[in-house]
Amino acid sequence: MGAILQTISGNTGPYGLMAALALVLCYVGGIFLCVRLRHDTQGQVIAMLCAMVFLFLGAKLFGIISYASYFMRDGLVIDWAHVLEKSGIVFYGGLLGYLLGLRILLPHFLRKSGADLTTGYAIATTLLPFFHGVSRIGCYLGHCCYGVENAHFASFWEGRVPVQLFESAFCLLLSGLLLYLLFKRPKLRGWLLPLYLAAYSVFRFVIEFWRGDAVRGGFWVFSFSQWVSVGIWVALFGWLLWKHLKPMQR
Repeated sequence: MGAILQTISGNTGPYGLMAALALVLCYVGGIFLCVRLRHDTQGQVIAMLCAMVFLFLGAKLFGIISYASYFMRDGLVIDWAHVLEKSGIVFYGGLLGYLLGLRILLPHFLRKSGADLTTGYAIATTLLPFFHGVSRIGCYLGHCCYGVENAHFASFWEGRVPVQLFESAFCLLLSGLLLYLLFKRPKLRGWLLPLYLAAYSVFRFVIEFWRGDAVRGGFWVFSFSQWVSVGIWVALFGWLLWKHLKPMQR
């Protein structure tokens, strides 16, 4: 998946290799989780694979919007042909696209076996930060998504804050927490996705202040990804409000 994404974005290299490795590990891990939880392995894996189409489209769409916002913020005329050619990919776009794909496809592929849909979402959610954590190491090796210059990090690439490695560590720890909850707290499986989105969006909003790649775009004082984080907070708040009011409407 990572290699294909990087081909789409026009960049190949360490990120593509690490993302491809992460993809293989995730699907092997997905099969293991399905077997351990006695979940429909075939339906789960097929749905996750097919949802990657949505991931590709979402990652590139957000890449285009993010790159265009870079020109808009600086008051430059947008050359859409240039934007379409040079824009990269944005993780948030891939994430939201993938979740949309799962929402459409997972019920269909699990329907025949009668497998628990909540468990299906929980398995996919647990693997998401693991994939991200491994692939972010490729970002550091490929010198993309880099941080601002800081004398305290002189031993890192160009003396920049290694935000990619910080994000990788956070995502791997978050994946471990979700894995623990998946097995040890079955009643919380329906909350794994909201927990993941809440935790990552807060972390991403904060770490963006130390990002140094201006082409990631943004509006006003916040970067593009920070605005997406704010949108996720609003969506989660709306979901919690709906969960609270739903029993009262019965």
